[in-house]
Amino acid sequence: MERFWNIIHYFLYKAFCKLFMGFSKIDPFDLLIRQIYRIPAVKRFSEKRGATLKVIDDGLDKVFKNPSYGLSSMFAGIYITFFPTIFLIGLDIIISVLTNTLSPEYAKASYIRSIIFGVILYFISYIFIFRHDKYLKYFKEFDRKPKQWHVKYGRISLAVCLIPFAVLILSFVLASK
Repeated sequence: MERFWNIIHYFLYKAFCKLFMGFSKIDPFDLLIRQIYRIPAVKRFSEKRGATLKVIDDGLDKVFKNPSYGLSSMFAGIYITFFPTIFLIGLDIIISVLTNTLSPEYAKASYIRSIIFGVILYFISYIFIFRHDKYLKYFKEFDRKPKQWHVKYGRISLAVCLIPFAVLILSFVLASK
């Protein structure tokens, strides 16, 4: 079970890295900085202080790609805790619709159940992934895997991440009827 959650976390981390780096190519703020940096006086001033475009790009890479504290790893960790909660909320709504118990009182209790689901799943992901930084050990192991392994488990991870949203959408469709 621990390995499964770490595989999902690894592929989410990689996906967020690619997403952030892709957006940095079209980021208007980044494009503006690059245009300003073309001005010779600004370039000389920045280079005297050691702020070249390479230094800036390396800093952005650290902010987004660092597995220990980078934004990609943080977002993957949030999502890995959040998607089972979304799945359970969707199942809760589907069960209430099928048993004809959907009412305002049931909806209020559903909020409390959602919070309980989230807290329980946070502790499960903490134990399997984040405790003693287990995921860093798995990240190093997964980086050495062959391309076929990455393709196979990348698809499985995508399915595992999209199923909760499909269940949630299905629950909304059933509840709206």
